[in-house]
Amino acid sequence: MGENIYFAVALLKASKDSERALNMARADLEAVLKEILTEKYVSSDPNVAIAYVRDTGIFEGFPPEEVVRPGSAEEVSEILKVANSERKPVVIRGGGSTYTGSCVPLREGTILMDLTRLDDVIEIDEGARSITVQAGINWGKMMTILKQRGYT
Repeated sequence: MGENIYFAVALLKASKDSERALNMARADLEAVLKEILTEKYVSSDPNVAIAYVRDTGIFEGFPPEEVVRPGSAEEVSEILKVANSERKPVVIRGGGSTYTGSCVPLREGTILMDLTRLDDVIEIDEGARSITVQAGINWGKMMTILKQRGYT
Protein backbone atom coordinates (compact mmCIF):
# COMPACT_ATOMS: atom_id res chain seq x y z
CA MET A 1 0.00 0.00 0.00
CA GLY A 2 2.85 2.39 0.81
CA GLU A 3 4.26 1.78 -2.67
CA ASN A 4 0.96 2.83 -4.26
CA ILE A 5 0.91 6.08 -2.28
CA TYR A 6 4.54 6.75 -3.24
CA PHE A 7 3.69 6.08 -6.90
CA ALA A 8 0.64 8.39 -6.73
CA VAL A 9 2.70 11.17 -5.12
CA ALA A 10 5.45 10.74 -7.74
CA LEU A 11 2.87 10.87 -10.53
CA LEU A 12 1.30 14.01 -9.07
CA LYS A 13 4.72 15.65 -8.75
CA ALA A 14 5.60 14.74 -12.34
CA SER A 15 2.26 16.13 -13.50
CA LYS A 16 2.83 19.42 -11.65
CA ASP A 17 6.40 19.60 -13.00
CA SER A 18 5.08 19.06 -16.54
CA GLU A 19 2.41 21.70 -16.06
CA ARG A 20 5.01 24.12 -14.68
CA ALA A 21 7.31 23.42 -17.65
CA LEU A 22 4.42 23.91 -20.08
CA ASN A 23 3.47 27.21 -18.45
CA MET A 24 7.12 28.31 -18.59
CA ALA A 25 7.34 27.32 -22.28
CA ARG A 26 4.17 29.34 -22.99
CA ALA A 27 5.60 32.35 -21.16
CA ASP A 28 8.86 32.03 -23.11
CA LEU A 29 7.00 31.76 -26.42
CA GLU A 30 4.88 34.78 -25.62
CA ALA A 31 7.95 36.80 -24.58
CA VAL A 32 9.72 36.00 -27.86
CA LEU A 33 6.63 36.93 -29.89
CA LYS A 34 6.34 40.22 -27.97
CA GLU A 35 9.95 41.00 -28.86
CA ILE A 36 8.98 40.70 -32.52
CA LEU A 37 5.64 42.55 -32.41
CA THR A 38 5.39 44.42 -29.09
CA GLU A 39 2.89 43.55 -26.39
CA LYS A 40 0.03 45.30 -28.17
CA TYR A 41 -0.05 42.74 -30.99
CA VAL A 42 0.40 39.46 -29.05
CA SER A 43 -2.24 37.86 -26.86
CA SER A 44 -2.71 34.59 -24.99
CA ASP A 45 -5.88 35.91 -23.32
CA PRO A 46 -8.63 33.24 -23.54
CA ASN A 47 -11.19 36.01 -24.08
CA VAL A 48 -9.32 37.07 -27.22
CA ALA A 49 -8.60 33.51 -28.36
CA ILE A 50 -12.25 32.44 -28.26
CA ALA A 51 -13.04 34.88 -31.09
CA TYR A 52 -10.86 32.78 -33.41
CA VAL A 53 -12.43 29.33 -32.95
CA ARG A 54 -14.86 29.93 -35.85
CA ASP A 55 -15.05 31.69 -39.15
CA THR A 56 -18.34 32.68 -40.80
CA GLY A 57 -19.05 29.03 -41.65
CA ILE A 58 -20.02 26.02 -39.55
CA PHE A 59 -16.52 24.87 -38.63
CA GLU A 60 -15.39 25.16 -35.02
CA GLY A 61 -11.86 24.55 -33.82
CA PHE A 62 -9.69 25.09 -30.77
CA PRO A 63 -8.81 28.43 -29.19
CA PRO A 64 -5.29 29.37 -30.29
CA GLU A 65 -2.50 29.40 -27.72
CA GLU A 66 -1.29 32.75 -29.04
CA VAL A 67 -2.88 35.33 -31.32
CA VAL A 68 -0.37 37.50 -33.17
CA ARG A 69 -1.08 40.46 -35.46
CA PRO A 70 1.94 41.25 -37.63
CA GLY A 71 2.14 44.50 -39.55
CA SER A 72 4.81 43.59 -42.11
CA ALA A 73 6.17 40.72 -44.17
CA GLU A 74 9.32 40.79 -42.02
CA GLU A 75 7.26 40.25 -38.86
CA VAL A 76 5.38 37.38 -40.54
CA SER A 77 8.73 35.80 -41.42
CA GLU A 78 10.08 36.15 -37.87
CA ILE A 79 6.92 34.66 -36.36
CA LEU A 80 7.12 31.69 -38.72
CA LYS A 81 10.77 31.14 -37.78
CA VAL A 82 9.83 31.03 -34.09
CA ALA A 83 6.88 28.72 -34.73
CA ASN A 84 9.07 26.40 -36.78
CA SER A 85 11.79 26.26 -34.12
CA GLU A 86 9.16 25.54 -31.43
CA ARG A 87 7.29 23.09 -33.70
CA LYS A 88 4.06 25.04 -33.26
CA PRO A 89 1.31 24.88 -35.88
CA VAL A 90 0.35 28.23 -37.40
CA VAL A 91 -3.02 29.18 -38.83
CA ILE A 92 -3.21 32.25 -41.06
CA ARG A 93 -6.32 34.41 -40.92
CA GLY A 94 -6.85 37.19 -43.43
CA GLY A 95 -10.12 39.10 -43.25
CA GLY A 96 -11.85 36.18 -41.50
CA SER A 97 -14.78 36.04 -43.91
CA THR A 98 -14.24 32.52 -45.23
CA TYR A 99 -16.87 29.78 -44.96
CA THR A 100 -14.40 26.91 -45.40
CA GLY A 101 -12.85 26.66 -41.94
CA SER A 102 -9.40 27.33 -43.41
CA CYS A 103 -8.60 29.98 -40.78
CA VAL A 104 -9.77 27.93 -37.78
CA PRO A 105 -7.19 26.23 -35.50
CA LEU A 106 -7.74 22.47 -35.68
CA ARG A 107 -5.13 21.59 -33.03
CA GLU A 108 -4.39 22.78 -29.53
CA GLY A 109 -1.25 24.85 -29.12
CA THR A 110 -1.69 26.74 -32.39
CA ILE A 111 -0.36 30.20 -33.09
CA LEU A 112 -3.02 32.14 -34.98
CA MET A 113 -1.62 34.84 -37.24
CA ASP A 114 -4.28 37.52 -37.76
CA LEU A 115 -3.28 39.54 -40.82
CA THR A 116 -5.85 42.32 -40.51
CA ARG A 117 -3.09 44.89 -40.00
CA LEU A 118 -1.87 44.03 -43.51
CA ASP A 119 -4.81 45.68 -45.28
CA ASP A 120 -3.37 47.92 -47.98
CA VAL A 121 -3.94 48.00 -51.72
CA ILE A 122 -0.66 47.19 -53.46
CA GLU A 123 -1.69 47.95 -57.03
CA ILE A 124 -4.71 48.64 -59.18
CA ASP A 125 -4.04 47.64 -62.78
CA GLU A 126 -6.73 49.48 -64.70
CA GLY A 127 -5.70 47.93 -68.02
CA ALA A 128 -6.09 44.38 -66.70
CA ARG A 129 -8.97 45.43 -64.43
CA SER A 130 -7.30 43.73 -61.47
CA ILE A 131 -6.37 44.71 -57.95
CA THR A 132 -3.52 43.37 -55.82
CA VAL A 133 -4.07 43.67 -52.08
CA GLN A 134 -2.49 42.53 -48.85
CA ALA A 135 -3.98 39.45 -47.20
CA GLY A 136 -5.78 41.25 -44.36
CA ILE A 137 -7.92 43.65 -46.38
CA ASN A 138 -11.65 43.25 -45.93
CA TRP A 139 -14.30 43.46 -48.63
CA GLY A 140 -15.69 46.74 -47.32
CA LYS A 141 -12.39 48.60 -47.55
CA MET A 142 -11.60 47.15 -50.96
CA MET A 143 -15.05 48.00 -52.35
CA THR A 144 -14.77 51.58 -51.00
CA ILE A 145 -11.44 52.03 -52.80
CA LEU A 146 -12.84 50.58 -56.04
CA LYS A 147 -15.96 52.73 -55.77
CA GLN A 148 -13.78 55.88 -55.45
CA ARG A 149 -12.26 54.90 -58.81
CA GLY A 150 -15.65 54.26 -60.41
CA TYR A 151 -15.50 50.46 -60.58
CA THR A 152 -18.61 49.62 -58.55
